[in-house]
Order: sequence, then C-alpha cells, then structure tokens
Amino acid sequence: MHRGFWDKLARPIMVLAPLANVTDAAFRRIIAKYSKPFGPDVMFTEFVSADGLVSKGRENLLIDLKYDESERPIVAQLFSGKPEKMY
Repeated sequence: MHRGFWDKLARPIMVLAPLANVTDAAFRRIIAKYSKPFGPDVMFTEFVSADGLVSKGRENLLIDLKYDESERPIVAQLFSGKPEKMY
C-alpha cells in the first residue's frame, strides 16, 4: 500500500506535533529555518474546523492552513463531528 511521503521518510520519524495557538505558520517557519538538519521530518498544522471552513467564517480559518515550502512535508489537521463537512 502506497502511503505518500510517509514511505519516503527515514526511520525513526521526528515530527513537530501541533499545539493550539503555538504551532502556527510563523512558528513552523522558524523551526524549519533553525532546526536543520536535526529538525522535524514532518510538520502538522493546528486543528482546523471543517465546519468553519464551509461557513461564512472561512476566511478567519484559512490562515491556520497557510504554509511555506520550507515546512514540507506538512499535514493539515481538520476536525468535525459531521462527515459531510469533512467531505
């Protein structure tokens, strides 16, 4: 089974786990810039509401999904209690 970039990462994998109101785009860019070559192999966005992304408040949440190429690979984390919103 092909799992995308996960198959290409050397083991063990070091990740930058999300922390609400901390691991925003600016923080991730700083980590990407100053932690090489020992920095994280994968970064994650903070959790973003899928319900909010399909609402009028969408623009306020899109900033949480912004990333820079230096942060790749990056995993966007979405949440919802409604599968149709995730779709």
